[in-house]
Amino acid sequence: MSYTLITFGHIIILFLTLYSTTIQALQKIEQFNKYIVLTSAQHVIVSQSDSNLILNITTTNDNYYELRLHKEENSFNFEMDYYVGFVVTRNRDMKEGHAYGVLNEKGFFRGTFEVNDDKYYIEDAKRYLDNVGKDVVGFLYKSSDVHNIENELNDEFKMDRPPSEVSTRFGDQFIENGPYCVLNIEVDKSLYYSFDRNIQDIKQFVFMTVMGTNKIYREADLVTIDGHPIQFVVGRLQVNTPQSCNSTGRRSYRCSNEKSSVEPKIFIEDFSFAPAPHTDYCLSYVFSAQNFGATLGIAYVGGVCEPQIIDGDRNYNVGFITTGGFRTQYQTELTLAHEFGHSLGSAHDSFGDGCLDPQYMEYPGYNLMSPIAPKVEKKNSRRFSPCSKKEIDQVLMEMKHSVRRNCLVKEPAPLITSIEEQKEERGGAAGPSSSVILSIFMCGILLTSCSVIY
Repeated sequence: MSYTLITFGHIIILFLTLYSTTIQALQKIEQFNKYIVLTSAQHVIVSQSDSNLILNITTTNDNYYELRLHKEENSFNFEMDYYVGFVVTRNRDMKEGHAYGVLNEKGFFRGTFEVNDDKYYIEDAKRYLDNVGKDVVGFLYKSSDVHNIENELNDEFKMDRPPSEVSTRFGDQFIENGPYCVLNIEVDKSLYYSFDRNIQDIKQFVFMTVMGTNKIYREADLVTIDGHPIQFVVGRLQVNTPQSCNSTGRRSYRCSNEKSSVEPKIFIEDFSFAPAPHTDYCLSYVFSAQNFGATLGIAYVGGVCEPQIIDGDRNYNVGFITTGGFRTQYQTELTLAHEFGHSLGSAHDSFGDGCLDPQYMEYPGYNLMSPIAPKVEKKNSRRFSPCSKKEIDQVLMEMKHSVRRNCLVKEPAPLITSIEEQKEERGGAAGPSSSVILSIFMCGILLTSCSVIY
């Protein structure tokens, strides 16, 4: 398998053949300029066997990366070709970093790799560019090339349950044994359409996002339970399609697909009251592609493992994130990690408490729980400040000593896969369109199979 790459900087557009297609795609990639810096790169050659995958990436500034990957078997209980491995540079005699990713049914590799302090992402170009044609496969970028659209300070978003509050953020697995926070993830209709109704691509996107978030938490040096850091696994994934909207009840969070801005407070309240199995899971989140204005996500502070409150069947272990507005995989990982931080008890870092003061940090810059998303990546963008660590540690300690409800598990069993399907007319052909519920497990019982990831 061989691809030619047209790139600027670390954005690499993969092409198979035509020059005319290249020109067309280059014109369309200009739409990306305000989101990602475009500079240099050249080509990729992919070699694949039944169990191994090698990606050779050579940039125009003569950087060379070879991803040596092998397939992990039975790491999840749904169909996915998942690869893990390492990166070597031009001399090919040293392991320079870690790599992991997935192959879709068309053989496209979606993944990430690290070299020194740089983190690279390979994504499907069709998520970001309209009408790119079948020859455009994807692109590669470095996390430091990503520019956030917004750079605003937000207020704490309070609701009616003290002392917890809802916080919003504006635009900016490897583990040997638990504790696991088992997630219920719902994908709304807008995200379903943003992936062109491809359930497999949605599963891969959710998986890669949670895996990236896990790496942030594994390196966070938070309080451990039984000597291990908290990690997140998906116990249930529900993909909401147009047929989901035919049901009765408060379900607008599943059904809305408007291009106009959606009110975040209404969305989160709707989800918190929804007849979903929130209390069966540590956290329950919606992944959306809707326009929430400058809001990227919302979560209740300290809502992790909270039981249902008898004030109208409200749940507080809920939250949502959105990919709306050309949000990359990198930005989505940071947003999810940020909102999980709220769920685990951290409010925003305050300008007045020293948490943003460079003297408290190895590198000056905004931390993960900053209320401001910096225009470009900072060294601390993936790190918790001392203040955030203290707040999260307090919640984990209370759970550890049974002061508050502890729903974390050590060895959760894989759940039974359940798929509900109906029929939808799709260009004259029938296809699945109802809520697709997939009970999945990432790493699950086979913990050792994940140890090579990072």
